[in-house]
Amino acid sequence: IAYDFPPFSMKLTEGSEYQEELKYDFNIKGELRHLDTNESFVFNYYKNGHEQNHKRYEVLGHAITQYVYELLERVCMLQKVYIPTDAREDEPRSFFFMSKDALTSSSSLIIFLQDHGVFCAGQWGQRAIVSEGLKHGTQIPFIKMHFTDFGCEGSSYDTDNLKRSWTVPERCLTAF
Repeated sequence: IAYDFPPFSMKLTEGSEYQEELKYDFNIKGELRHLDTNESFVFNYYKNGHEQNHKRYEVLGHAITQYVYELLERVCMLQKVYIPTDAREDEPRSFFFMSKDALTSSSSLIIFLQDHGVFCAGQWGQRAIVSEGLKHGTQIPFIKMHFTDFGCEGSSYDTDNLKRSWTVPERCLTAF
């Protein structure tokens, strides 16, 4: 899928405690590259520092997640919707991204679900994003393709933080 990712004014690791060690951002091709060397991500930044390298990778993963969420909103024009809508402060909540007309449109509805684990809405996997780029590691090219080519509405869910059962409308269970 041919798709260029627009640069944002927000830098990937802006405000991070590892900002100096994580001088990475995505280029227009969606590849994660070091800002000074243009090299791909190096996990073993600290010699004999597995725990420190792992923490650095976790910080990068969090930054990538926030960056993908921003892409879902700005590039895919999806809205972030919190569920349940009537949750109290002390109740667990989660969210998903959906197109503006996802529940009212008569076109087909496509729901993108990621697997379990450290996967977040809009992502197939962080490791794939780090090593292969946004085109392979995110759902964004597929979301854009379906909106453009098929006129479908869509949603991308992040359910890691929510341990509840939800009733899914019957029309959402039909796939084409």
